[in-house]
Amino acid sequence: GVLLVVGVAIALVCALTAGAAALALAGRDRAARSVDARVAGRLGAAWRGASELLRENPLMRLVSRVALVGAVRRPERVLCVGLALAALGWGLDTQTRVETDITKLVPQSLSSLQALNTLERTTGVGGEIDLMISGKDLATPSTIEWMSSYQSAVLKHFGYSAARGCGKARLCPAFSLPDLFAGQATGAAGTHKLTQVQVSGLLGAIPPYFSQDVITPDRRVATLAFGIRLMGLDEQQHLIEQMRSSLHPPAGVSARLVGLPVLAAASGSQVADPWRRLETLLVGLAAVALVLMLAFRGDRRRVLAPLAPIVLATGWSALMLFAVRV
Repeated sequence: GVLLVVGVAIALVCALTAGAAALALAGRDRAARSVDARVAGRLGAAWRGASELLRENPLMRLVSRVALVGAVRRPERVLCVGLALAALGWGLDTQTRVETDITKLVPQSLSSLQALNTLERTTGVGGEIDLMISGKDLATPSTIEWMSSYQSAVLKHFGYSAARGCGKARLCPAFSLPDLFAGQATGAAGTHKLTQVQVSGLLGAIPPYFSQDVITPDRRVATLAFGIRLMGLDEQQHLIEQMRSSLHPPAGVSARLVGLPVLAAASGSQVADPWRRLETLLVGLAAVALVLMLAFRGDRRRVLAPLAPIVLATGWSALMLFAVRV
């Protein structure tokens, strides 16, 4: 976006400088033009020859005759051909694959990408997904035990184990509220369960600057964090949907996945969905048509003139993308 704005600014500067200079040269008095004519006369033959090569050749004459004369004489035929090409592009757009792996969309020599790859090789993760849990009071044994149970089940499902570590697992543990109570109780092996006294005592003893990373001071919001490997947004969205399907919080507690990876995955899946792209296109065209209707005070013929090529161009661009295999 910034590059486009800079480009428009450069074009405007060129128009106001070089363009104005050209107009000023064209408007000089006859004496000044005669001097220029004597200088340019020596190159006149070469200029005319170059002009003939560019304009007066069979190919350009054919293009001009077909594009201009044919479009005016047979507008229905031209529009039908354009519509056929656009329809072909709309159909092939459903077959165009959308690449959402960020590591394949940037130069491999990029220092930030190399640092990210180094981070993943060292730690096993390249990002973080957070489960935000909210309720009237989360500092209860039942809520913490549910968080711990959900964390263990999800990590096991995606290949993590304490013995192997992250390794090739798609999901890894990160610092979360249940980690504060990891040594207090297990409950599954016959040991004592976590009690309210233990929960309140431990949270009261931990310094606020440490506990605030996993639970708010009013104990109404807590987080359960997971490390995630680098992957395409489509694969990431599938992982997030599986995590959501396993969410069954206790009564009075709500939980939802949050964070930049969650937003990016949702956006990526929408861009990759051809029907969602079509929906976005139709909404955009409707907005353009509404603005044109207001600008032209309901004159449908004047609205149709600029809108028709815009509609056809959406199919042509999809056809070009499919043809060049972008």
